[in-house]
Amino acid sequence: MKTLVIAALILICCLCHHSDGQIAAAPLLRSGCCQSNSEDRVPLRRITYMGRTPDDCPVQSVVIKTVRNKQICVDPEKPWVKVALFKFKESTANNKPTSAPFNM
Repeated sequence: MKTLVIAALILICCLCHHSDGQIAAAPLLRSGCCQSNSEDRVPLRRITYMGRTPDDCPVQSVVIKTVRNKQICVDPEKPWVKVALFKFKESTANNKPTSAPFNM
C-alpha cells in the first residue's frame, strides 16, 4: 500500500514538473524565437518575407515566409541563406513593405 502511495506521489511530481516546463517555454515560443533550424533550401521565388529572430533567442535564425504562408527557420550562417538575404533585400529596396519591417 505504501508503495502505491509513493508511486502516485512521484507521478504527480513528474506531471507538475512537466507542466512547469510548458509554462516557462510559452513566452519563448511567443517571442518570435525558433526552436531549431531547418536544413531545407527555399527557392528565392517562393520567399515573401525574410527576417532575423531577436538577439536574445537561444537559436539564431532567419525566418522565411513562403508564398504558401509557411514559416521556416534557417541558419543565418549558411551560404545560401546569406545570398537569399542579400537578393531579397535588394529586390524589396524599391518596393514599399507590405508586412513587418525587414530587420537585418
